[in-house]
Amino acid sequence: MDKMQKKSFTLIIFLLFQCLTALEAKVSPIIAEVTIVRGRVTLVAPGLRSAVVVKKGRKLRRDSSILTGKKSFVRIKFLDGSVASLGPESKMFVNETDKTKVGVISLLKGTLRTKIEKGKSERPFFVKTRTAALGVRGTEFQTLYNKENRVTSLLTYEGKVQIAKVEKKRPGGTRIIPKTYEEYLLQKQKEMNGLLKSKKSVRVNKGQYSGTSPKVQKTSLPVKISPLQFTALYKNDELKNESNIEKSVTKDGVLVDQVEQKVPLEGFRNRKTGDFAPRSGGYLDFNSALYVPPSLRSKFNERLGVYEDGNIGSFNNKTGEYKAPRGMLLDSKKGFVLDKLAVGAPLKKRIILLNRNMELQSPLLKEADIVKKKKVVEKKKVRDFFLKDEVLIKSNLFEFDSSIGSESISFKGTTTSGINSWPDGSYKKINLTLFHGGHKKYQMVTSFSFGDMEAGSMQDPGLHGLGFGARIKFNNLGKLAFSTLTLGFEQKHFLFTPSDYSASYVNYYLKSIFVPQIEGNAYYKIWERRRFVLGVLGSLKYLFHSRTDSGLSAKGGLGFGGKFNMKWGVLPGRLWLDGGFGIDSESQTVNGPKEEFTQGRTKLGANLKLIYVIH
Repeated sequence: MDKMQKKSFTLIIFLLFQCLTALEAKVSPIIAEVTIVRGRVTLVAPGLRSAVVVKKGRKLRRDSSILTGKKSFVRIKFLDGSVASLGPESKMFVNETDKTKVGVISLLKGTLRTKIEKGKSERPFFVKTRTAALGVRGTEFQTLYNKENRVTSLLTYEGKVQIAKVEKKRPGGTRIIPKTYEEYLLQKQKEMNGLLKSKKSVRVNKGQYSGTSPKVQKTSLPVKISPLQFTALYKNDELKNESNIEKSVTKDGVLVDQVEQKVPLEGFRNRKTGDFAPRSGGYLDFNSALYVPPSLRSKFNERLGVYEDGNIGSFNNKTGEYKAPRGMLLDSKKGFVLDKLAVGAPLKKRIILLNRNMELQSPLLKEADIVKKKKVVEKKKVRDFFLKDEVLIKSNLFEFDSSIGSESISFKGTTTSGINSWPDGSYKKINLTLFHGGHKKYQMVTSFSFGDMEAGSMQDPGLHGLGFGARIKFNNLGKLAFSTLTLGFEQKHFLFTPSDYSASYVNYYLKSIFVPQIEGNAYYKIWERRRFVLGVLGSLKYLFHSRTDSGLSAKGGLGFGGKFNMKWGVLPGRLWLDGGFGIDSESQTVNGPKEEFTQGRTKLGANLKLIYVIH
């Protein structure tokens, strides 16, 4: 390559780089700058292959994701003058913010403090979490979102903020996919505007709190938090540690003004409409995003205009951070729990009372109405003695089956004797079966049985059968509930005349063979009530060829059967009895020592079965 070609190649690379830079700036323009950084803060932005550490002065592009570590803090200033401060262990995603278009920030976890200067920007500005949408114009507020309990809390410092619960989208319906990023922002703006203008949204003024979660129907009506905590939080706008703050908030000091409380101060809940408002004067916990309201026995402070309760905890006078009562912790999912280092029954009783107080006034973790409905459902399940088919197929079951009956043997095609039947046979059998649950459509089956066959003076006790298979649940076939397919061995009895074995004429020979077979059956429910079930079981089997060492062999054959049974519930969902009677018939071609003939077996019997759910 000569010098001219090298210069041309270098120029092409330079121009290409300039084009890519211009394209990147057009697709993801710069929208903000980092003004304060404490601790470890990382950034993922368009054009970056991995996260980078954020430093002061860093320019931020649209569609940037910012993550803060423990005891970390970052503040960014947007081109329109808006300021966003992200607290420790928090994450946010910036969709768009400039001087003309809609501003959207998604808070994925943690705490976000936002300040929009009044008069500098009249465009709509939104903050969104997975459970709430917030809309503002010229104000300062704090948004908390805990991804574990999915609680969103709002505290307004200046101005007014509109908040509404975000409902989970239902499948189906027409969904318009935006073609451009501008269309996407307009679609988001339209969705959130619709929520914030609905009757379910509320307006939160200076000094007030409101919260929501999937456990409640609506966002809580706004109430004033403790004026002392509010003042400390208002002044600690950079979320500094206690060691970095000189002055603390006292009851005699100057407090930041809060709006006059208009909702009922005593706290209320309307179970029909879903409206609720906890008592004012409580504390806001940034870690769990939960509001801890004063109890219904708390006293009203005329000077501060809120209720005060020394049993619900306290706060740090410098930072505003909430402190749970001594010996307790405020868990994001369970509410108040016992500290591992604390012991004692009195604390457990206090924990129960505190959690009950939160459940009644601010049920963001556990909706009392939902709990009552669940209890009713559980009581109905207890009264139902039989498990539903979809539950039964997933359960582990043990069956103990005891049966008795008569077995008659008939012959066709034999010339060695004038006898063509043996009607005097009887049997007794015990069958043990284990159903292995775990799948929603089928369960594996293991069974073995012991039997005793008697024919005249002859008796043949011992192992009767062994089988392995699967039971399958039918879907959308009405009362046809289950079908079982089993492959195994079963003891079959064959009767021969003395001439076949050159024995004395006064005795008959009873011979047994373990015959391989495959059997399928289906169960049909005829009538079902709370404690009784009547049903019919039909079966069909194929008998494989088998042979013994005494010269006796049996070719393949067929069999069928039917059984009528009734189940009776003993323990709800755990134990029941199954009794019934039925008939089984089989036919096989047999090769004896001297001739070939057809032998049939017919069984008439009754059984009593004990079924126990192991789970």
